[in-house]
Amino acid sequence: MGVVCLNSMPCHYASSLLPTGASGEPSCPTKLLSKRQMRKEMKKLTNQLQVITQEGNDLRDRLILITEGSLDKRPYNRPNPFLEKLRKEHNQVMLDLQKLEKENAQASKNLTELDKETAFYWGVSSNLHRRLLMEQAQLKKRVDMLKQEKKKVQGDWALLQQICKDQEEEISEL
Repeated sequence: MGVVCLNSMPCHYASSLLPTGASGEPSCPTKLLSKRQMRKEMKKLTNQLQVITQEGNDLRDRLILITEGSLDKRPYNRPNPFLEKLRKEHNQVMLDLQKLEKENAQASKNLTELDKETAFYWGVSSNLHRRLLMEQAQLKKRVDMLKQEKKKVQGDWALLQQICKDQEEEISEL
């Protein structure tokens, strides 16, 4: 395992990481660290830096919120064209959604009216169909009656013709 001395760091890095001595110069321990210890230390310092940075950002946001009134009114916040485009698209989609909801409601109302009208006409046509069937049955009975009457009349006609023929023969004999 190799070892790294903290003294090999440039002084401006070391001064922020190490405690200072009485003279104001960074006091570098003469202790040598292994690579594993160095990685552990770097990880620890990185985590601390992230926490401090997050806390600083949170404090800055709070300060802006208190002084400006809103996070969106930050003086350094330039408009994001992608965000603006997304907002416009969102607004358009919401308008389209409202329009579709109105069209859907109208179509539903029209469908209900058409259903009622269809039911009405179906009822009317059903009644007409029944009436037509009844009239057809009556007409069939009447046609049968007329056929029987026709046969009777034809029989009578044939009888009359026979009677007339017989009378003509009697007259001719006289």
